[in-house]
Amino acid sequence: SAKSLNRMRGWIHECDRGHSHCKKPDSTFMPTRLLDVGIPSCKQVRLVLSTDPGSARDNYVALSHCWGPSKPLITTSANISQFQAEIPSTTLPQTFDDAIKITRLLGIRYLWIDSLCIIQDVPDDWLRESATMFSVYSNADITISASRASSSVDGFLSLDTEFASLKMRLTHPARKRSSSLAWVIQERYLSRRILLFGSAQTFWEC
Repeated sequence: SAKSLNRMRGWIHECDRGHSHCKKPDSTFMPTRLLDVGIPSCKQVRLVLSTDPGSARDNYVALSHCWGPSKPLITTSANISQFQAEIPSTTLPQTFDDAIKITRLLGIRYLWIDSLCIIQDVPDDWLRESATMFSVYSNADITISASRASSSVDGFLSLDTEFASLKMRLTHPARKRSSSLAWVIQERYLSRRILLFGSAQTFWEC
């Protein structure tokens, strides 16, 4: 809704304007690959190299999500050429589609999703890209945490939930969580600024 969007934009504006500790690191780092989601009126999504002329040299959003029992849409050596031309919208699972919607609404053009920005069947690529995970999340303008979604097909915008603002990180995320969420917890701590879509509320952490 417009009210929810204005609330999110307000959090970001307040952080940009007054939180010196939340500023982006003085770094030229960009992920190797990003999803170019275009602008709100654009429906095309494609995979781009940040080193391509005229390509991503701008802010980007990172998605922190749980893969779940079923494998999400992934980039492989067989489909990467197609994905660089366009990723068909009908193939995008709901969690990815929701993240794209939020990225566009926030006026940011690029989005990083692990399963699509790393070539999953090329071990050398996976090892090289996973080694940059700290930089991917710490240099993202915002991380979207899809905590509400237990898999890529669940989505996180389907429920109408209350918004709550946090001025600092929550205390240590529940240590009793299963080890399967360890990667998600790591992403949360690496990120400077997070829109966290929880089961009951949506939070801003910075």
